[in-house]
Order: sequence, then C-alpha cells, then structure tokens
Amino acid sequence: MTAEEIRKRYNVSAAALKIYEDQVRMVSEENQTKEKDYDDQDLERIGMIMTLGKMGFPDEEIGIFVRMEKEGEITKGQRLGMLKKQRRHILDEIHQKEKILGELDYLRYELKGGRSDGI
Repeated sequence: MTAEEIRKRYNVSAAALKIYEDQVRMVSEENQTKEKDYDDQDLERIGMIMTLGKMGFPDEEIGIFVRMEKEGEITKGQRLGMLKKQRRHILDEIHQKEKILGELDYLRYELKGGRSDGI
C-alpha cells in the first residue's frame, strides 16, 4: 500500500504520516524509493499509533510504546502498565469533568429559583 492510499484509508495528512513513519521506522533502509510501500504490519502500527494518540498519549510515549511493541512479549507487562496509567489519567479527567458538571447544574438550579425543570 502506498502513502497516498494510507492517507486516504486512515484520513491522515502527509505530515502526520511522516510522524508515524519516524516513530516506528516502518520503511526499511533498503526501500528508500520515492513511493513507499506499507505492509499489513505497518498498517496495524499506524492504527495503533492513531489510537494511542486519541487516548492522549504524548508523542514521546507513543514512540516508546511502539518500540516496546516491536520487541514483543518481553515488554508486554510494561505496555500494560502504560495503558493502565493512561486509563487512570482519563478516569481522573472524567471525574473532574463530572464535578464541574455538578457545579454547573447547581448554578443552573439556583438561577431557576430552586426549581429543577429538567437539565
């Protein structure tokens, strides 16, 4: 699959694809042609990188995660630890937003004169 096909399939910019290439070194040293070919493993890594980015992982941690993934089973525990840490971080953010939402609802309640006419 070519870079153009990747950009269309995953809806990513050329600049984003370049970042992904740099992070996982997907293109071998021998394959330095102008139009790079991506195999199924490359596609899986691009998908994983995009998912990690959506989860809020910083680029540096994405790079670490991908390098560990390439090392295989030996790093499975470390990768699980990274995911667990990020999960806790996301849950903390959710709890903070829920608290803010409660405060917002209270202010709305007060402005309505103590009536809860629905939210």
